[in-house]
Amino acid sequence: VKVKGQVAEMARCLLDPDSRISAHARLFFSEFAKKGSAPVYNLLPDIMSSLSADSSLGTEGFHEVMGFLIGFIQKDRQCEAMVEKLCARFSMSDDVQHHRDVAFCVGALQHTERSVRKLAELIKTYADTLTDDE
Repeated sequence: VKVKGQVAEMARCLLDPDSRISAHARLFFSEFAKKGSAPVYNLLPDIMSSLSADSSLGTEGFHEVMGFLIGFIQKDRQCEAMVEKLCARFSMSDDVQHHRDVAFCVGALQHTERSVRKLAELIKTYADTLTDDE
């Protein structure tokens, strides 16, 4: 099974109304995060883009899923690199909701002084989206 193609579907299961399914999805990501070289970190931008494109998920659902997954980013350098990866996603769409979703993910990270500096350096990637009232 290729993880990249299925992991966003697994992330959607975190919101399943059947508590057994959502609990198993949480367990899956908790165990998956312990494997090798930070698999949740590596897949997070693709999961974010996939979930952002899914209008059936809703804003609250998106925030719940991504907030849970972002919690697996523990290392300072991963946070710094994730800022860069997520900021690159602003230019991938003109959709306001996509920009809001990316901004939520950037804001949900456990920022360090260096990640905030990185965010300031990358202002050109998201400056045009700052006019959104939300």
